[in-house]
Amino acid sequence: MTIAIVGATGRIGSAVTRGLLGGGHPVRALVRDPDKADRLFGDPPGLEIFPVQLEDQAAVTKALAGADTVFLAMGSI
Repeated sequence: MTIAIVGATGRIGSAVTRGLLGGGHPVRALVRDPDKADRLFGDPPGLEIFPVQLEDQAAVTKALAGADTVFLAMGSI
């Protein structure tokens, strides 16, 4: 079961991402800054990083394709 996390590099999203990866779950991280994701998570097995801008509907649709669950961890601005 692949779990997509929108906002995976934020405070809550990164904790959820680490917890899921630690439990052996495949995670698809939708992020604005892939370099930040690399710094936070490294290259663990089961992690896919998808750099997307949420305004780009086609990119979001592609990143979510095949995910079984979506966790929305976006903060407010």
